Amino acid sequence: MTTAVSFWTSQMNVTVIADVVVAAVPDNTTSTTTTTAASPVKWGAVVLGLIVIATAFGNILLCVAVITDRRLQNMTNYFLASLAVSDLLVAVVVMPLAVVVQIYGTVTFFVCPHCTN
Repeated sequence: MTTAVSFWTSQMNVTVIADVVVAAVPDNTTSTTTTTAASPVKWGAVVLGLIVIATAFGNILLCVAVITDRRLQNMTNYFLASLAVSDLLVAVVVMPLAVVVQIYGTVTFFVCPHCTN
């Protein structure tokens, strides 16, 4: 028998699906055991997380290369380094929100717990 229970927390709307097993104990009483179903891995979130890490690492690597190597310090590479810094900010600020949307389906917990979609 599968039971679905929905409730609202201050963070997000949560739906719990549990299998309830009623088993007979030798002294003719019954006990109830609740097991929860494991949530599936969201591969889209895993891939997006890896993209965030790779983007941040690559842009940090480019900035370090331009700063440390004297031969790379020219106007063209300064322009590329400024693009890498802006891309690094996107990887640190915006892309993690995309991962949150992929996992939870919404980002309404940043706004108001009583607001509806």
